[in-house]
Amino acid sequence: MMLEIVMDTKKKVIQALYKVLAGDVIDFQKYKEKREQTAVPTKNRKIEPNPERDSELVDKLILRLEREHVNLCDDTTCDINFAYSEGYTYWAIELFSSSGAASEKFDGLYDQLSPDFFKEAEEERKQMVEQPHTECPHCNAITWGDDAADFCGSCAQEIA
Repeated sequence: MMLEIVMDTKKKVIQALYKVLAGDVIDFQKYKEKREQTAVPTKNRKIEPNPERDSELVDKLILRLEREHVNLCDDTTCDINFAYSEGYTYWAIELFSSSGAASEKFDGLYDQLSPDFFKEAEEERKQMVEQPHTECPHCNAITWGDDAADFCGSCAQEIA
């Protein structure tokens, strides 16, 4: 029973991430606005851009991302790992933040980022969706890279 719940949740997260990457959510800004409306606000102050502070925050977020996800996940359809491994670290941080699996420490650091971070994340998203990938016709999971597998890493069905 628990495994079914986990697999169902994983499938929903993958489908939601695919919709963002494929543009089904109209655009990233509307997705971001919707996410901000549903999120519990942690601070009521505007965060001013500060490249030095953001650089330190991003470094800390990357370490947390590695500890909390990248080193633990071996899913071939994982958008977060593909983004991270291809150098789209800002987009990987954004994906992990919206996955629901991030720790409170990760979220606390993420909440301190300035708008410049999100502009860069959007640029990385645009570049990432141009990378070679194959969509599973059965579950809509995406396998990234030139040498896509013959079988889906999410549903294990054959990819034609």
